[in-house]
Amino acid sequence: MKKFISLLVVAAFALTLVPVAKADTISDLMAQITALQAQIAALSGTTTTGTACFSTNLKLGMRTADVKMLQEKLGVSNTGYFGPLTLAAVKTFQAANGVPATGFVGELTRAKLNAKYCVATTPTTVPGTTLPAGCTSTTGYSSTTGAKCDGTVATTVTPTEGSITLGAAPIATVGTIKKGETQNVLAVNVLAKNSDVSIKRVSFNITKKDNDITPWKAFSAFDLYQDSTKIATIDASSKLSYDENHVGSDYTVRFEGLNIAVAKNTSANLVLKVTVPSSPVEVEAHNFQILKDGIRVVDTMGLNQYNQADYPATAKTLAAANASSFGAVAVSVDATNLKDGVVAISKTETKTYEALKVDLKVTNRDVTLKTVTVNLSNDSTFANANVTGYISGVSLYDGSTLLQTAAPVFAAGKTSALFDNLSLNIAKDSTKVLTVKADWAPAVGTGTPVVYHEGDKLAVQFASATFIDNDDNNGSSTGTVNGSVMTGNLIGLTVSNITSSITKNTDSTGSGLSADAKITFNLTANGDQVSLNGITGTKDGIVAKAYNASSEIVPNTEIITVDGKVLGATPIIMADGQTVTIVVTGRLAATAGTVTTWMYVDSINYNTDKTFSGDVLTNVKSDPVTIEYSAT
Repeated sequence: MKKFISLLVVAAFALTLVPVAKADTISDLMAQITALQAQIAALSGTTTTGTACFSTNLKLGMRTADVKMLQEKLGVSNTGYFGPLTLAAVKTFQAANGVPATGFVGELTRAKLNAKYCVATTPTTVPGTTLPAGCTSTTGYSSTTGAKCDGTVATTVTPTEGSITLGAAPIATVGTIKKGETQNVLAVNVLAKNSDVSIKRVSFNITKKDNDITPWKAFSAFDLYQDSTKIATIDASSKLSYDENHVGSDYTVRFEGLNIAVAKNTSANLVLKVTVPSSPVEVEAHNFQILKDGIRVVDTMGLNQYNQADYPATAKTLAAANASSFGAVAVSVDATNLKDGVVAISKTETKTYEALKVDLKVTNRDVTLKTVTVNLSNDSTFANANVTGYISGVSLYDGSTLLQTAAPVFAAGKTSALFDNLSLNIAKDSTKVLTVKADWAPAVGTGTPVVYHEGDKLAVQFASATFIDNDDNNGSSTGTVNGSVMTGNLIGLTVSNITSSITKNTDSTGSGLSADAKITFNLTANGDQVSLNGITGTKDGIVAKAYNASSEIVPNTEIITVDGKVLGATPIIMADGQTVTIVVTGRLAATAGTVTTWMYVDSINYNTDKTFSGDVLTNVKSDPVTIEYSAT
C-alpha cells in the first residue's frame, strides 16, 4: 500500500514537470513512472559528494562496482545492477551535459562524469559572486543539476533517430587478384542521415561464382579500412571466422566491435582489402557483397539502424589468377642523364667518365638483380661498332657504390659488357638508379712528330637485366635505354651552374616591345690549356642567338664577360682545371608580328678550330618571353 501511494505521489509530481504520453497499458504507465522517478532523482539534491573516477564503459544489464558508484552519483538506489532506472538517470545526465542521450556510458559520458566527480577541488568563492546551486567554485559542474559552475550553458545535442544509405566510394577496386597479392575488393560510402551515427558492425557476404568454395583455403586475411586507415583485421585462413550460411556456396564474415563515428549528413568510405597467400589451397572466383542489414549503426537516440538495400546491387566478382604476381622491372632514362658532349682524354693515363644513368622501377614484388648487359657504340645506332680500341672497361654503380667492373667484348658485330653474379636487392614499388661509367684509354700517338689520336665517340645502351623475385620467379627487365654520345678529346669543356633572367620592356600602352635577357654559367677547361676564342666576327668564342626566327638580339646590345672582363678580340687562356664565370647579356626584339622567344648559347669555340655545342648546351638559355614587333 505504501509503495502504491508513493507511486501515485511520484506520478502526480511528474505531471507538473513534463507532459506524459498516453499509456495504452499498465506496463506502459509503469515504464513512464520509472523514467520520471529517474529524472526526479537526477534533478533533486540527493546526489552524493566525493571523488569517483570512471574508466570502463557501462551499459544496461551490467552488474559491477562501477555501476554502483555511478548510481551513487546519479541518486539511484545503489544496487550495482544497471537496470531501467539507472538507464533513465544516465539519459537525463547525458542530456543535461551535452552528450547524446543513448543511455550507454561510453567515452563521452565518462569524460563528463570524471570532469564532475573524478577531480577533487578545493572550495573557493569569488567575492560578490553567487554560485549556481550545487557548486562550491566556478570550476566543474553542479552536483545537483549537472550544469557548468562557471555559468555558461553547455550545448545540448538533441537525440534524433537516424538512418544510413550506401553508395559508391571514390576508391579503386580490382576484379582479379593474384597469388601473394593484397587488393581492394569492395569500397562503400556510408552516408549518415538525420543524426550522428556510430558504425558498430560491417558484414560481408561471400558466395560462389561457379564452383563450390571454401574461402578459408583461398584467402589469408580480410582487412577493413576507413579510407587509408586500417580499422580491423580478420584471419581469413580460419574456418571459425566465417558463418556458414550454405555449405560450399554462401558465407558471411563480420567486423564487429567497431566504433566509427560519422557525423550527420556526412559519410565514411569503407574498404575491404583481401589478401591471397603465395600458395593458396583453393583458386576459385568469389562474389562479395554487403547484404541488406549488413551494416549496423547506432544513432543519437541509441537505436540500431541498418542499410536497407544490398550493396552493390549485383555482387562484385573477384576472379583468382592461377599465376603468381611476378616481380617486374621497367627501365627508363634518368632525368639527370648527361647530354651529348665532350670528355677530356689523356696522353698518358686512363680517364673514367659517366656514360649512362638509368632508373629501374620495380613493381609487384621485391626483386634481386642478377645480371646487367650494356652495349657500346661509337654512335647512336649501336650497329657494327667496335670501341674496344679506346674503351678499356665499364663499371656499374649503385649511387656511389661500385657494384662491378667488366671488360667490353666485340663479337657478332657488337660491343657489349656483362655484369653478372650481382645480388642487388630492390624493394617493390621503389626505383633504383644505376650509373654506367666508361674508362677511356690513353690517346694513341703516331708519326714524327707524334700526333695523338682523338675524336673517338662513345654511346652506352642499357640492353637488359635479369632478376629473381621474392617468390623465386625469374624475370627480365623491359625497356632499352640509349645514352648520349660523348666525344673524347685531349681538351674538353664542362658547363655547370646555369642561371638566367629576363625582363620585358613595355611602351606606354603596356605592349612588350623588347626584353633584356641574361645568362650566367660556369665553364671549366679539362685535359689541357684552353684558348677561348675572342670576338672575331667569323668564329666568335661564344655565340648567342635568339630562338624564334622572327626575333633577334638587337645589334650592339650583346655583351659577354669572362670573370667580369668583357670578351674582346683577344682570346682568353684557361689553364687545365680552371673554371671561369661567363655572363651573356642582350636585348631581344621581334622582327615581325608577336613572337615568343628566348636567348640561348648556341656554341663555344676554342683552340681556333674546336667547337663545343649540341645537347650539352641545351639548358644554357633564358626563360621564354612574348614580345611584339615595332617599326619605330
